[in-house]
Amino acid sequence: MLLPPAPAPRVGTSPGVIVAIILASAALALSLLVALVSVGTLAYLALRPDPAGGWVGGGDLVDVSPGTVKAADGSPVEGVGTVDRPAHLGEHTLSWPTFEGGVLDVTVTEVDWDAAEVLTDASAPEPGMAYVLATMDLAYTGPGAIAPAVDLWVSLETWSWFCSADELRVESENSLWDVGVLSDGEAAEVTVVLEMLEEERSSALLIVETADGEPLFLAEG
Repeated sequence: MLLPPAPAPRVGTSPGVIVAIILASAALALSLLVALVSVGTLAYLALRPDPAGGWVGGGDLVDVSPGTVKAADGSPVEGVGTVDRPAHLGEHTLSWPTFEGGVLDVTVTEVDWDAAEVLTDASAPEPGMAYVLATMDLAYTGPGAIAPAVDLWVSLETWSWFCSADELRVESENSLWDVGVLSDGEAAEVTVVLEMLEEERSSALLIVETADGEPLFLAEG
């Protein structure tokens, strides 16, 4: 009498093994999460915001050079140039030291708050928006040099809007890119194009800063 054939071996993974694999994967994911949180915490402690301005704990690479607001006679004006107490357009000059030991002075001499007709080569702004054309005098003194197109940043802020000239990139005559490099004793007049909501002009602030200098704020006096 022939015996029935033996049953074929079961192929697959037992439930116990599957559970073990899931638990091991979860433990690995948890370990990675803890490691990432620890690294992030250490990075924040090593480089954290300073209530007085700039960052602390990261060395000279994150230091921000303080800016100065000057009156027409060149004397410093204390407590001006902030969001709460902006400098006055056409009245005050903004100044920053450079890492090479020089000084850059910036005076916003004129602002056209509806410059679409002047910017004939630019496409029309969207409905409800307006182009803003700021004219600035730049002057550099001291050792080294500065390239305004790279080292000078200009932006505009209102209640609900923010615009950077670098991101907008609307061309104008005598733009920052037309200046090249300024060295000791050299000066230039430049224009910068920004954009804002027309209905928020009353809250508009111009923000000017250098690559390693603190931002200074200006508004109509």
